[in-house]
Amino acid sequence: MAERNSERPGAEGLTPAARLNNLPATWKLTLAFAVVLSAIAAMGAVLAINLRVVQQADAADNHAHKVAATASSALFVLTRQEDSLRGYIISGDPSMPGVSPTTTGPCSRRA
Repeated sequence: MAERNSERPGAEGLTPAARLNNLPATWKLTLAFAVVLSAIAAMGAVLAINLRVVQQADAADNHAHKVAATASSALFVLTRQEDSLRGYIISGDPSMPGVSPTTTGPCSRRA
């Protein structure tokens, strides 16, 4: 007799659906459970990856807000210093807020 690679005799010419019908019930349940567990594991992996992407986007957004706040603060301080220097140049009063007698640069020299 020729040796067969299948578990049951006569299973060589069967379609996959027919082979599935020939499996014992415990194997069918095990296969169904494995498919469900594989789907759950795949969904968990996708969820973990998407959660990481959302956390990275949140961190980038927080950093962008900090940079914008720092830039806004710097703009306010520089605008105030510029206005104070204009007031000092017009009035010549060194008690103007934001003007120091040690200010250096082209605007600090008198013509």
